[in-house]
Amino acid sequence: MASMQEGMHAGVSNGTSVPSLIDLCIEAILSGGLWKYQRRSLERLPSPFVERLFHRLLSSRQLSPPLLELFQACLEEVDLSGVSAVDATWLAYVGAYTHLRSLNLAACKNVTDASLWHLLGLSSLETLSLARCSRVTFVGLRHILPMTSLRSLDISETAVSPAGVNQLGVRTALTELRVGGIAIDGTTLQRLQPLSHLRLLHAWGSALTDSAAALLPTLFPCLESLSLAWTDVTRLPTLPALTSLDMSQCTVETLFERSSAVPSPLKELTLFGATVNAAAEWPALPHLARLDLAGGRARPDFFFCGRYAASLTSLDLSNTIAEDGGGGLWGLVAAAQSGGAVLPLRRLKLVGGKSLDEEELSLRGDLLLSGKMANLEELAVTGWDAGDRDWARLPAVLPRLTSLDLRAAPEHDLPMAAIGALAVLPSLVSLSISGVPSDDCGTEIAKHAQGLRSLALRGDSISDSALEPISSMPRVRSLAISGGVLTDAGVAPLAKMDALQRLDLRGCWLLTSSGLKELRKRFKDRRGPSGLSVKIEHESLPFAPDKGDAANDGPASKGNRKSGGSSNVWFGVGPGGSRSPGQFRKAGKGKGEQRQSADKGRAETSSRRDSRGSSVDERVRYKRDDLVGLQGRRLGEGWKALGVRTRRHEKELALPVPGAPFLPYGLTALASI
Repeated sequence: MASMQEGMHAGVSNGTSVPSLIDLCIEAILSGGLWKYQRRSLERLPSPFVERLFHRLLSSRQLSPPLLELFQACLEEVDLSGVSAVDATWLAYVGAYTHLRSLNLAACKNVTDASLWHLLGLSSLETLSLARCSRVTFVGLRHILPMTSLRSLDISETAVSPAGVNQLGVRTALTELRVGGIAIDGTTLQRLQPLSHLRLLHAWGSALTDSAAALLPTLFPCLESLSLAWTDVTRLPTLPALTSLDMSQCTVETLFERSSAVPSPLKELTLFGATVNAAAEWPALPHLARLDLAGGRARPDFFFCGRYAASLTSLDLSNTIAEDGGGGLWGLVAAAQSGGAVLPLRRLKLVGGKSLDEEELSLRGDLLLSGKMANLEELAVTGWDAGDRDWARLPAVLPRLTSLDLRAAPEHDLPMAAIGALAVLPSLVSLSISGVPSDDCGTEIAKHAQGLRSLALRGDSISDSALEPISSMPRVRSLAISGGVLTDAGVAPLAKMDALQRLDLRGCWLLTSSGLKELRKRFKDRRGPSGLSVKIEHESLPFAPDKGDAANDGPASKGNRKSGGSSNVWFGVGPGGSRSPGQFRKAGKGKGEQRQSADKGRAETSSRRDSRGSSVDERVRYKRDDLVGLQGRRLGEGWKALGVRTRRHEKELALPVPGAPFLPYGLTALASI
């Protein structure tokens, strides 16, 4: 089994585009078509291979209900999340899968109460997800209750009522229950008391209050993972087995009792968007390894004490507001400068901060250059105060850094010295830079960072001349260029990148669909029919969302969270998920004004967008030749030639041409007005 899984990834781990043996076998199977009549052959194949073949057929839309029967005796896990074609006919075939252990039907909009009847025969099913199946009610849930083998159930954001959740108490073997978006309360928790072995409970967006939370230690003493995000819970009693807690968008007064003789085993704490009060009264959390307070607000004593610096390995303070200023970094800086051992922190995220002051920028520099962050492996940061000499120290003070997402702070341009220092980081494999100062960065990166496997560049100064050196990087598998003045002819050299698997050119507004199709053809001609394909993303190409986009799990997961445009997933609680809950029903909540404000903000945002959901592009005011002519020119000079003012370079420009539009920031801003 292990060798089979290793074979699935062979051929790309060394930076080449040679397909693995598994990929070649699947391609041969799909091209022949005889597999449709050879059920016994499929039954003899290893389960990982069959699952790979099944999902390949599903993603390419070659799978139809009659073909589902071929996999009847050889599949153990099936993920149909987000597939709108799944209905009663599909489930009639899936219901005959004798060895099925896990079934994911999240966001399948055509799954109804009646269609769930076909699943009654799945005697081995242990995990079932019906999240965001809006047509499923308690009537359909009755078809699931007889499944004695079921251990994990997800009915988040379904039409199941709290009264329907009450009936789940008969399934005493359940160890994981997700009921996010359903307005359960303390009465419902009491009805679920027979689930004494419950280890995971996700009740985000529910009607639970402090009085209901006080019942948790008695009702579920084995609880290890708990989500109370978007609820009115402010105080949580001690839960002796709890290792993961999510109280995002809550007002947190106290966690656990200080008088408890046994230290809390809590390892993961998510407080995204939460308001934290009186944190100094919290008990010690000696095992806390991951803390997320992105977008939250905290009192200064929460950070200044530095109690968690000795155990934290992952920390997210993006857009965090602390009363002491400095974005909550005082405690970390104090711990780093205390003269003790190197901090265990491996993942740090300090993204955002539209009004970063000099104090916070200085604190970020003090922390990262302190010499106590040598264990850091993944870093996402918006600017810090550093001179050329400080940038040159980075390879020595951050020797283990493998992933870096660096963004220029407002009104602060990245110097070329920073690009050169980043390129020589010894362990770096993933690099993302926002605010690229000039085309020369492509040459610097290609010269010193030949080991990169992922590269993302965002900036108005990127033009065709930057792509030629980048195209010579042999190991890059993912390349993203945003906001650049690129042309169809300029991206042609990228076809030489034999290891490339994903190319994101969104925001490069001069590219055309015909030019990108020609680029795709160049890739295919160079690699041959058996080579790995390249996924190209751009606004002019048809949008094909990833299948996993619809399978998010509640408001607290961070896999797909948008925080300043980052796509990093290493702070994620689970497999993907958005930050704000969907249209869950929430009765008697005290956050009505907050939800109305959010709805108003979404309405204002949508009013500035066209029918496709993309921003209105005001570049249509100018001729294509004029915009192409901006390549190689400084931002202020280029816009001055077009008679446009920008805030960043307003002082450098002469008096504006009467009637010229006022742009927030450079070329990229044209797509965000």
